[in-house]
Amino acid sequence: MPFNEDEYKQKLIDWAIKLRLSYREVTDESTTDLLTYGKPPLARLLPTHHSTLSRWVKDSMAARLPFIIEFVQSALSTINLSIDGWRAHNRREYIAVCGQFVDGQGHPRTLLLGFPRRYGGHTGDDLAALVKPVILQYGIGEKLGPFVMDNADDNDKCLEVLQRSFSSIDPEADRIRCIGHIINLVVKALLFGEGVSAWEKNLIEASEEQRVALWTLKGVIGRLHNLVVYINRNDARREQLRARMRVTKTSDGMLFVGVLLSDGGIRWNATFYMIERALKYGEGNEGGQGSVWQVLYAMDFLLTKLESVKEEIHAMDADNKDELPHYYSAGVLAAWSKINTYYELTDRSPIYRMAIALHPAYQFEYFRAKWWKREDWIRTAQKELTAYYDRFAAVTVATDHVDQAETSPCSSPTIDDEFDAWGHTTDRPHRGKRRKVETEWEVWIKQVPSKDDMNVKNPLAWWVDRRHVWPILSKLALNIFSTPAMSAEPERVFSDGGELITDKRNGLGDDTVEAEMIQKNWITSKILHGIATPRGLYKLPD
Repeated sequence: MPFNEDEYKQKLIDWAIKLRLSYREVTDESTTDLLTYGKPPLARLLPTHHSTLSRWVKDSMAARLPFIIEFVQSALSTINLSIDGWRAHNRREYIAVCGQFVDGQGHPRTLLLGFPRRYGGHTGDDLAALVKPVILQYGIGEKLGPFVMDNADDNDKCLEVLQRSFSSIDPEADRIRCIGHIINLVVKALLFGEGVSAWEKNLIEASEEQRVALWTLKGVIGRLHNLVVYINRNDARREQLRARMRVTKTSDGMLFVGVLLSDGGIRWNATFYMIERALKYGEGNEGGQGSVWQVLYAMDFLLTKLESVKEEIHAMDADNKDELPHYYSAGVLAAWSKINTYYELTDRSPIYRMAIALHPAYQFEYFRAKWWKREDWIRTAQKELTAYYDRFAAVTVATDHVDQAETSPCSSPTIDDEFDAWGHTTDRPHRGKRRKVETEWEVWIKQVPSKDDMNVKNPLAWWVDRRHVWPILSKLALNIFSTPAMSAEPERVFSDGGELITDKRNGLGDDTVEAEMIQKNWITSKILHGIATPRGLYKLPD
């Protein structure tokens, strides 16, 4: 491969971005000596001042952006946005705008599209003012799909404001609530009962002694938390515990000697890991982001299980009920109330139900089986989903001939756990003969999952393979199944941002931060392969 000066400079830039190297380190004399060892002429290509490298990073972003814009605009699906905010180590605040879509080859993609600095407040108007330029920059105003955000009311307002500029947005139908945030709230209610938000606020403002007292109010988990904090506060206590522990084998067969984990009082899964580790030692001494179809499925599952436990509590006679710890019964009731609140909010968007109905393993038969006691729910769902399909079909031109013949579905792993198996409805074969109907949707909802369909774990790939069979319905399916269940990608972006903005690098300009953050995401997603570096792009100062 012949040497290319422009590509050499691009590799230097990408090296600095990918490894989060400071610009002073890259331009230091010792680095230049290393990179030019045995080849002194290379020194004329290398920047000798950090400001030069900073300019190159931004030039690189500007050169690559048109290719990424074209790539995003060629998507087979809508561009679905996950948005969240973050405060960096230097106390500056940023917004991550991540796009999820199906690319022109039928592959799911997740890209960081924008990372603007937030100077203003936290209102919906402020957020919309930051998101709108990103949408305009990529020219995706007519391709917008659902927005995946947490449950803050300001996010509702944000979509209302954006609708004024982008008429395709439906503030209610396109509002997908992050299932991770919902489950976090539900399980915190289960663990700590009602009023957990106020309790956490008091915890943040409390002194050390007051925090111990506040945690004590939370039953056995609170006392365990205090014990873990007490042990981890002192190295001698940790070593004493370590000496008394035996080596623990994890579920994947790994052996380790660890330390107790503190939950921090923020996320329920941190509490879970704290309890799990404590139980391991007490016996003798962890996206993915999922797909939107899993939201209603998971909420159905949780609500049903909590409803069952709630009924058991109410069914207890007075004597037995007295024996049940109050924090347990209160936690179950609080968790049920929380999940029920958010379950009712799913009525505002048909996307949740359509995602289940279009999943080949569940289809509309899911609702007939799970809601059989509520015929009115089934009728309402069918009416609303039919209207949703009709609106979509009215603006969608089907270019391929509709082939009603069956095709072989994708093979998938056997379902072997309670959560997966819970949602399946029947193993009846397809009806032998379909009634001739007018729309693809009317054909689809009269089907029930076949045995092969019930093993499908990747509905997106299933629909990509059947675009010629269902030309209109498949477009709707690609839009929906490329929508994540939770805003996990912004969280991953923020985690990466913590490696960029450190004590040593807390003065980076906001435009440099955005250029680095976005390009690091593009590099790791391997989206830049094949993009040539423009000749003479990276110039050294005179």
